[in-house]
Amino acid sequence: MENLDYRELQKWLDDLKEIPIRPARVRTLMDITGIKHHENLWSDIYQFFFTIGEEHHLGDVFIRSLESHIGLKTCFLESFSVTREFVVDEKRIDLLLCDNRNNRAIIIENKVNHLLNNNLNLYYKEVRNKGYSDVIVVVLGIKKYNLKYYNQANEIPESKRFSITHKELIDEVGNKISRYFKQAKPQYLYLLQEFSKNIINKTNEMNTDELRFYYDENNRLKINQLSDIRNHVIEYVSAAMANKEVLMPLFKKYDLDLKVDKCKDNHYIYYPYKGYEGKAMITIVYHSLWDFKSNGCRIQVILEFKGDEMINWVMKHNSDKSMNGLNKNQKYWHYYSCEIPIKPEELENDFQECLCKKLSDNSLCPTYRIGKEILERYEKDKQ
Repeated sequence: MENLDYRELQKWLDDLKEIPIRPARVRTLMDITGIKHHENLWSDIYQFFFTIGEEHHLGDVFIRSLESHIGLKTCFLESFSVTREFVVDEKRIDLLLCDNRNNRAIIIENKVNHLLNNNLNLYYKEVRNKGYSDVIVVVLGIKKYNLKYYNQANEIPESKRFSITHKELIDEVGNKISRYFKQAKPQYLYLLQEFSKNIINKTNEMNTDELRFYYDENNRLKINQLSDIRNHVIEYVSAAMANKEVLMPLFKKYDLDLKVDKCKDNHYIYYPYKGYEGKAMITIVYHSLWDFKSNGCRIQVILEFKGDEMINWVMKHNSDKSMNGLNKNQKYWHYYSCEIPIKPEELENDFQECLCKKLSDNSLCPTYRIGKEILERYEKDKQ
């Protein structure tokens, strides 16, 4: 303090009329995000920007961008709250957007570094039990997840569940943000810009631990060998599933009134009921023969209907039309589903015979029988 002029200080104090009010503390990036790990930090930022009344003055740009990207009508949510870490049966929903007036809600599961292993069925059910009649589930990740084959989302109607990437959402915000610039606060535009850069960097990065692991000489050779083996397994299973010459005689042997369609992306195949091609089919989802993480090696057997005429008839004439709570939209309906366990040794010997035998076993998998009975009633009704 040796350079301080005490006489000037005393004069300033004498002339002072009142103690100036200290300006309100402006929240910084660290205040908004908190000192947390990466994924929680992103969720905190999303909560800030999704909240319309926050001091960013960017209004509803985030919610309108989300609605637009997943195909919801504009203002699906109007006056809504944004809750972090909403507790459901000792689990936590990352972000829950609730419109109490319209009884609508959007669940957002945020994924940055972690795998998707959340019970989305539970989240959907519990939020609906809170009185929200229209609930949307969004998985927001660095990459997209195929929720159609995710067992912990199979009770959510397909029209109510979506997987999008962080980059897709932030790009949608970028497309809409120009009309919000005038009232937006510059420091929060800067925050948004930095957050956008962070998303792009994270989207484009390669995990360094994975790179080091791969380029270890012993690991690289083994990984390449395993990759080749995996590809051979996929090719073998897909070819077996689509082999008409082998399957058609077996369908006849086991009294399965089915035909063989083409494999779809080495994940599933259609076996249409004869005479109902494009209308009624058994859909075999078989990628879990090599991609299973729990519940063992298995296939999923789905009774699927397609086309407005067939779907509308089934809805009208079958009181059990909501069996298993599976997916229905305007293009197709997964009416019923069951899973069939497959032992690895069954893949080795007469796999197609094993498959047909299990499809015909009503006690193990009633999917085929349920479809056949519905089509018989359909035929009688049309006569």
